[in-house]
Amino acid sequence: MFEKFAQGAVKNLIWAISVEGDLLIAEEHDGRGHPSITGFKPARIAGEIRRSSAAGTLYVNAESGRYSRDHINRLDLLDNAITRFERYFPGQQFEKQVVEYPIAPVSAA
Repeated sequence: MFEKFAQGAVKNLIWAISVEGDLLIAEEHDGRGHPSITGFKPARIAGEIRRSSAAGTLYVNAESGRYSRDHINRLDLLDNAITRFERYFPGQQFEKQVVEYPIAPVSAA
């Protein structure tokens, strides 16, 4: 299904959970990112799937500038998304990959 990813020709897949709760997964072809798999519609959360050095394990993160970075409960949403991945791919091991962002200081006006 994702031959380039399986062969190592692309380093990651992109994914999103639609507003309706559907899991969407694709190889990024055109540089448009996550909106291209949602039809440029809103999504609950989105991120990347990356290979792990551990055999049979895939990392799942919430790396989407449009759909994930501004959620206060981003890690809870990521846990829920991984549960969805496990439901659709029961033989596959998934591990949460957390990327932290520095909080910009608030300046006094």
